[in-house]
Amino acid sequence: MVKRNLTVSRTIMFGLLLCLIAVSLCGCGNKTKKYGIESLNDEQKRTLGGTDSIDEAVAEGMREVGANSFEVVGYGNYEKNYVGEYVDVVVDAKDRVLIARMLLKDNDAEWVTEDIRNAENHHLYYDRSGNSISDVYDYDTDEVVKSGENPQELLDKMKEATDTPENILYEVRSHVSNNYEDSVVDDVAVNDDVHDKKGRVVLVNLTWNRNNSEATTKDMLSRYSDDLAAHLNDSFSSVNEVAVFWTVPYLNDKTFKYQYSRTDMKFDGDERGEGSSDDRRPRENERKRRKHPFFLSKTFRNDAEFFFRHNGR
Repeated sequence: MVKRNLTVSRTIMFGLLLCLIAVSLCGCGNKTKKYGIESLNDEQKRTLGGTDSIDEAVAEGMREVGANSFEVVGYGNYEKNYVGEYVDVVVDAKDRVLIARMLLKDNDAEWVTEDIRNAENHHLYYDRSGNSISDVYDYDTDEVVKSGENPQELLDKMKEATDTPENILYEVRSHVSNNYEDSVVDDVAVNDDVHDKKGRVVLVNLTWNRNNSEATTKDMLSRYSDDLAAHLNDSFSSVNEVAVFWTVPYLNDKTFKYQYSRTDMKFDGDERGEGSSDDRRPRENERKRRKHPFFLSKTFRNDAEFFFRHNGR
């Protein structure tokens, strides 16, 4: 009888222990979900391979803001993009709950803290980049210590930082590959603009591999070239001129050339080069293009001669 009672007691104690563990786990999950954090699934957990290195980086981030007593209670919102891997970590800092945004850059071995926010009022306490559009608050006083960047000024800073020859080369190839069917980039050159120390001239050589009539080919290549020039204008403020050269094998390797310049928004017929009388007359769709900082300046010559004419800004 005594042995039986001991067995029953042990069973009850073990069951209570399991219940406590389950309640604890549910509490963490609920707290994570409460603050909009989507918990990690099994595949994401396998991808991370453990959270020890994340916890070490979180601890360093907590020291940055002055949180001396804290406990990690959940992970979630896993994301992977061209920068690296991101994970949001829910941290119980005793007097408040924090969300730490963690980043593992591609080819880096260690996680870093991108930012730390209050999970309740979303006050930003730490921003690794130093140029957030949100105000930054003091962790102890909860008072603003740094006003957020103006969104447009921040965007201009980001564009300036990415306005490099390497990024222009990448963007040309990427944009053509993703948007223009039967088009192959043969070569891209980014040269300095002799009229503007900070300006650049972009030369793009492509091959068009679709079998169409010459009239249809001209129309398609004109549209593609217009779009490419407009895209470069929107993406890079340093690009002053763009020249797009198309080689068409099924038209006996005939070459079509399109030239674009930043101008004072007036149509410059002299830059259109040689061609038929119809080519020289601005059509309705060309008049519409003049609204864009890059407007049409193209030629249908089949010879190799080509020159830039700089109009100023």
